[in-house]
Amino acid sequence: MRIAPILLILICLIMACEDQPSSYDSDLIHYIPEDSKIIIDTDDVSTSINWLQGSELYQSVRELERVQEIESAMQFLKNYPIEEESFIALSMEGRNETVITLVSENSVFQQQRSIAVDSLTYNDQKIYQGADKDHYFTQIDKVLLASSSRLVLESLIRRSISDYVFDQSFSEIYSRTGGGEFSLYFKGANDEWLKQYLAGNNIDDRLTDAYWYQVEPSYGSSGLELDGLVTYPDTVKIYQSLFNKIVPVKNEVPEIIPLSAREVKSITFSKADELINNLEQYHSNEIRLSGFVNQLFENTQEMTEIELGAETTLAFTLKPYETLFVDLDSLSSEKYTYRNQQIFKLNAPLNTQKFKPLLKSNKYEYTLQTSKFMVFAKSIKSLEEIVSNIQNGTVVGSQNWWINLKKDLSDESTLLRLTNIKKLQNLPTLKSDQDKKLLKKLDQDRYPFLVSQYVHEDEYAHYHFKLPQVDQNAAQASTGQLMSYRTDKEIISGPFLFPNHLTQQHDVAYQDEDLNLHLINNKGKKLWSKQLDAPILGNIEAVDAYKNKRQQLVFATDQSVYFLDRNGRDVNAFPYKISGGITQPLSVFDYDNNRNYRFLATSGSKLVMLNRDGKIVTGFKYQPTSDVITQPQHHRVRTKDYIVFGTADNTLRILSRVGKIRTPVKTKINISQGLFFEDGKALIPSTGEQTVQVDLGNGSISKSKDVLKKPAFAIKAGLEFRQKNNELSINGKEVDLPYGTYENGKIFTFEKESYVAVLEQGENKIYIFDMDGDLIAGLPVYGSKSLDLAKSNFRYLVTQDERDIILYKW
Repeated sequence: MRIAPILLILICLIMACEDQPSSYDSDLIHYIPEDSKIIIDTDDVSTSINWLQGSELYQSVRELERVQEIESAMQFLKNYPIEEESFIALSMEGRNETVITLVSENSVFQQQRSIAVDSLTYNDQKIYQGADKDHYFTQIDKVLLASSSRLVLESLIRRSISDYVFDQSFSEIYSRTGGGEFSLYFKGANDEWLKQYLAGNNIDDRLTDAYWYQVEPSYGSSGLELDGLVTYPDTVKIYQSLFNKIVPVKNEVPEIIPLSAREVKSITFSKADELINNLEQYHSNEIRLSGFVNQLFENTQEMTEIELGAETTLAFTLKPYETLFVDLDSLSSEKYTYRNQQIFKLNAPLNTQKFKPLLKSNKYEYTLQTSKFMVFAKSIKSLEEIVSNIQNGTVVGSQNWWINLKKDLSDESTLLRLTNIKKLQNLPTLKSDQDKKLLKKLDQDRYPFLVSQYVHEDEYAHYHFKLPQVDQNAAQASTGQLMSYRTDKEIISGPFLFPNHLTQQHDVAYQDEDLNLHLINNKGKKLWSKQLDAPILGNIEAVDAYKNKRQQLVFATDQSVYFLDRNGRDVNAFPYKISGGITQPLSVFDYDNNRNYRFLATSGSKLVMLNRDGKIVTGFKYQPTSDVITQPQHHRVRTKDYIVFGTADNTLRILSRVGKIRTPVKTKINISQGLFFEDGKALIPSTGEQTVQVDLGNGSISKSKDVLKKPAFAIKAGLEFRQKNNELSINGKEVDLPYGTYENGKIFTFEKESYVAVLEQGENKIYIFDMDGDLIAGLPVYGSKSLDLAKSNFRYLVTQDERDIILYKW
């Protein structure tokens, strides 16, 4: 019944009415058209129609061809404002035509007959054509029958009511649930008819064993809700009978289900042998478990298939243990490490063929054990995806919508299904291109998953279906992993974020141990590679040197200045090789914000300034003294430009645009702790844990009055940051991170936004804080080395783990 919840949402939302007393009349069952697939039991037809028109979800899919077909077939119902027990049945006619039929005991027949436009006699029974000419109606033994198909009425006239039973299994479930204000019943013979019907096709399932679902719809605090029963005979080979009398336990697997999962099926059981016995009865064949598989079932109470793209993983939730029940090293031939998590390649794959249809038939070659879960997959990549989502917190169990939804679900269930809206959007059987386009418009952020839950007892199950609807005004901010890319060689520089003017997003650049520079897009596709002459110093800068919004890359190795277009080709006279080598990262200046860039290279004590054409700027004439020990920085105060750096003789140099001393600083200053700027002053943290302040205009020197309790210091664009390992101060707000080993944080600025990023090296976590000292939602995320932030249509974070490049959006 995999597609049933989807069909309910897209097609069967003609529902919901207010509490009204109603009577139960089983005689109406005898007039339901043969082979009806969906039946609505309502005591207020008009309210059902009105509810349909007001459903936001229905409105978003009403242009689907099949939904339009239903709407057309049910138009006549507006002529029947009946507030008594009634059935509305959906059946099929001919090869593929939807028919809607109304069955009710009501005096409105006389009114409709008075305005009928035509009539005919069939088997001595009058059939009338409605005034709107889109339906036919008649009355048999005071039962009103109205249908979009004349043939359906003719078949009902031929029917012998005295000995006819529409459907025995429907009669049984209706006797337990019928007569309320509103119920929806649908036939669950198998999911194939439902899939094909949704796709605009039809198949004949009349000879298959069937069972019926009954649900009562409503809109709760978390979205659409359907609650009801499903009945089934346990003596028949039907999927639901596999769970008969199984005692459920708590579902814990949402803790590891990635938000990117397309479909999930979780089965719980208190005793594995009871589930196996049901499976044996289903197949009429004995099933023997031995060795590792037997141990696995003895130590689990939940097994879950998680569909990730084209591949399925299988997770087992383990019972509490002190020592793992199996030595995975002894069962494996190879072992890998991913993000500090061991992945094993099994000597003998886990074969699930004997567990069909509980599980798909697969051979799982790889496994890992994390916390209370043991997960199997056919490839390492799928297990890496599970691990990365757990570490990043991008799992179902951490989402606000799931936390709220659980309040309306049973804590324990025998069968739990989650279907990602993307699964619906990519149904392979959809014939209509227009339908495909419409389904693509469904917002996954607003409707993340369809959730259905079963709690089985003896030949029936309680059924709960939920479609959580996320309030966009209160949507949970999140950080999501966009891409993980494994390099062929070790990374020695980067990764760096580089803007892509074509996509309005960011690509990623890095340099490997063979000195090759690579650019990959944010989906992990390599765009180009280029051989360099040495390792890159510092960062890669993005410039728009030709003022056409097409970005270029500019940077220095320890030998040359490189200027590349976004396709990796050298621009003009670059690379520009500097004799004596380059000793500091390249400085890129745009004095007047007019994109007339200057590239300043440091070679020992010398400074070489280049323009975009790769020519020396002859007007820049700096007289070298001592080696330059910090990257030269540009700072503007009102109308004056200052180029500032420190030298090995403890001198702070403040130059003009042309390289001359603009402001002499006579006092010797140790600049080894860094160089920052604020309010026209150069700020230098000193070894005495005080800040030295140098006025750029007159060279006067002062020291902060307070001794810094957090010696690591940075300030940029209105964000002042101090740090002592895990103790942070962000614009005066004290932040204590968990104990660990932290690198000094970095400040990143995009337009008017500034952030500080901190990397913890023990558990490999990255934290990002805003200017108010608040941690960005969805963080920390995994990262073990290097990081860069940028902003285009999203805010991006790129980091590294050995040879893996990891890209996040936040």
